[in-house]
Amino acid sequence: DARPAPSQVRVKFVKALAFLHAPFRRFVYLDFDSRPCAWSAPSRILNQLASLNVDALLHNQWPAQRALSGDAHFRAEHHSAVAAFRATPATEAALQFFGEAFAHMKLRRDQPALMVALKLARDRLNFTHADVDNRTFCRAHGGRVVSCDAGCLVLHKPMKYDPGNLVVAV
Repeated sequence: DARPAPSQVRVKFVKALAFLHAPFRRFVYLDFDSRPCAWSAPSRILNQLASLNVDALLHNQWPAQRALSGDAHFRAEHHSAVAAFRATPATEAALQFFGEAFAHMKLRRDQPALMVALKLARDRLNFTHADVDNRTFCRAHGGRVVSCDAGCLVLHKPMKYDPGNLVVAV
């Protein structure tokens, strides 16, 4: 298909490529609409990644996902707005799969491609991750207001549901 992908798809694909080609042994990724609550947040996240000795720290799409184990856990999506990765062969494979799946699926959302990639990397290369709780990576959703004062380490979409942040044109 020679038709160019919509701009939303191209932008999300850049995220997949940024993950794959990050020139670091460990890194924390934050979407543009995420914000650390303290200067120490990235260091604390990287220390948590190292202490858990996993390939990645990821945030579950749904709170109940934490209770799912094995294959069932990987049939649900993880957020990609805030993530930490350690450079390992399994991580490299997961991120390569992420880029390939996203390019193939051409969806506006990147979480389905990440879900496929994580499952493939787990099945083929024993990719490991730890789920990060909602007090570490706080995401505003469904009217839930998040703030640094509430104990969050990183905020994602902190103003999305803030009525004071809305612009109305008449």
